[in-house]
Amino acid sequence: MKPTYRPRLAAIALLSFLVTATPSVAAEKEAGWPQFRGPDRNGVSAEQGLLAAWPEAGPKELWRVPLGAGYSAVVAQGNRLFTQFAAGEEEVIASFNPSDGSEVWRVSLGKTLETEMGNGPRSTPTVAGDTIFAVGSAAVLMALRTKDGKVQWQVDLQKRFPGRLPNWGLSTSPLVDGDLVIFEVGSEEASIAAFDRKTGETRWTTTEKSAGYNSPLAATLDGVRQYIFAPSSAPKVISLLPDGTLYWTHEWHGGTIAMPVQVGDDGIFVSASSDVGGMLLRVRSEGGQAKVEEVWRNREMKNHFSSSVAYDGHIYGFDNGSLKCIDATSGERKWTKRGLGKGTLIVAEGKLFLLSERGQLVMARATPEAYDELGRKQVLSGKTWTSPSLADGRLYLRDLEDLVCLDVRAQGS
Repeated sequence: MKPTYRPRLAAIALLSFLVTATPSVAAEKEAGWPQFRGPDRNGVSAEQGLLAAWPEAGPKELWRVPLGAGYSAVVAQGNRLFTQFAAGEEEVIASFNPSDGSEVWRVSLGKTLETEMGNGPRSTPTVAGDTIFAVGSAAVLMALRTKDGKVQWQVDLQKRFPGRLPNWGLSTSPLVDGDLVIFEVGSEEASIAAFDRKTGETRWTTTEKSAGYNSPLAATLDGVRQYIFAPSSAPKVISLLPDGTLYWTHEWHGGTIAMPVQVGDDGIFVSASSDVGGMLLRVRSEGGQAKVEEVWRNREMKNHFSSSVAYDGHIYGFDNGSLKCIDATSGERKWTKRGLGKGTLIVAEGKLFLLSERGQLVMARATPEAYDELGRKQVLSGKTWTSPSLADGRLYLRDLEDLVCLDVRAQGS
C-alpha cells in the first residue's frame, strides 16, 4: 500500500497507465443488472423486446415476496437475484430465485441500523463473476459466493480504518473494476480504499474526509480509465487513476448524494439538492495531464438521493420533487412533470421507467419533445426510494416491505 493524492506524480502515473494498461484494468461486462444502477452503473439498460404499451391493468405481476426495511436495490445475475434488508435485529443479504421469488440463501451483515430517516441497509451489493460484494450498516465489507452465500473474505472497515460513520448510515455501493473493489470507507487516514478482489487485502488508500452517501463511477474519459467521486463530505469532484493516484479535482458542493453521471465520451454531470443544481464538466487528456472544463452550471436539475440518467443527448432526472428533462449540451430545460414526488428512474429501449415516491410505476417516452406517458400502475404502497432494476424482461421493484417482479416483455419475446 502506498500513499496517494500527490499531484506531482499524476503525469508519471498516467503515462505508465497508458503504456501498461491491460484488459484486467477495466471491469468485465456482467449480464443482467449486476450492480447499483445497472450494467454500466448509469441507469440505462440495453434490453430489447419490451412492451411498447401496457395493457389496461398494467404489466403482469409475476410474484411478490415480503422483505424487511432497507433501501438496497435489487441486482440480478443469471438465475439469481440479490438484495439487502433488515430481518429483525440484523441486516442480511439474501439470494432469490427470479422465477418465483423463493429465497435461496441469506447471510447476516451485522446489526440493523435504526434512524429517523428509515431503518435497514442503504448500500446495494455488486456481482462480479461468481462473487457478490456487500456491506451493511455495521461497516463490514464481505465477499460471498453467489451460489450459496459462503463468505470468501470480510473486512471490518471500522477496525482497519477507524473513523466516523455517516449520520444516516453507510450508503456507498461497492465498485468492482478489474481486480479491485473500491469503497469510500470514511476514515481520516483512509477516506477511499481499494481492496484486492480475491483476498480483501488493501491495495491503496487516499486521504480526504469522512464518508458520505453516494457511490463512485468508473469511467473512461477521452481514453483514460478513472474513478469519479462527488464526496458528500468535500466541496469538489475527485478523479483517481486505477493505481489510486489523484488525476484531477474540480470545485463543487459538499453534501452531494446522487452519483456522478457520464455524458458522452468525455463528460461528467454532477448534481445536488438544497438549491445547488447541476454541473457538466468536460474532461480531456492533453500531454499526460487532465484538462477539466466547466461547460455549464445551473439550478435546473437538483438531484437529492435519486441520480439522473443521461440518454441520447439529454439528462432525465428528479429536480427534488419534479421530473425534468434537460439538454445535456447546454443545461436548458426541455420539460417538467410534477406529481411523482422524489422518485427514481431507469431507461430501457427508449422509455423511462419511473417509480414514484409512493409506489406508482410509470412508463413514458425518453424524448425531449414533451412528457409523453405510456402507462401507469400502483405497484407498491410504502415509501419507495429504491430505483427499479431490469433483467431478462423482468422489472424488480421494492419498498420497505415487499419485493415485486413484473413482466415487461413484449408478447413473443
